[in-house]
Amino acid sequence: FASVEQQMKQNDSLAALVSKTDDSNTIGGLQFVGKTVTAVGTNTALSNGHAHWVIDSSRSGTGTISVRDQNGRTIYKTTKALSGGAQDFEWDGTNTDGSKSDDGVYSIAVEGRTIDGSPLEIQTSISGVVDGLDLSTTPPSLKIGQLTLALNTLKKIST
Repeated sequence: FASVEQQMKQNDSLAALVSKTDDSNTIGGLQFVGKTVTAVGTNTALSNGHAHWVIDSSRSGTGTISVRDQNGRTIYKTTKALSGGAQDFEWDGTNTDGSKSDDGVYSIAVEGRTIDGSPLEIQTSISGVVDGLDLSTTPPSLKIGQLTLALNTLKKIST
């Protein structure tokens, strides 16, 4: 009985430790509120006719850029020359057919090719000012308007 009682005490101690870690994650997450963060990601918000992504290409080439709505449908597609490194991509909410998209969350997909046709390694990221903390996830997630960002996707934090 003594070993069972000791194991129960260890379980209680472990539960208390997990609770303290969760509290620490929450306090740590609050430090991001009001800061501008850049995170790896494909989703960003279209707000007042403005959506912004950063496309980071491993080398120069061309990129076929597709913007998708919340249902995964491609609503805008273009081809753009890419230089090696990070470059901005702005979308004004105009679809390929000329209609305007409503404010909301949209995603981007980029297929890059070098001049000789071989694939380019492409990474996309988004940025914005953190305006909240979602405590319903473990660990807590950062909120930028309608977007939710996991802490492990962050690349840069600035004031």
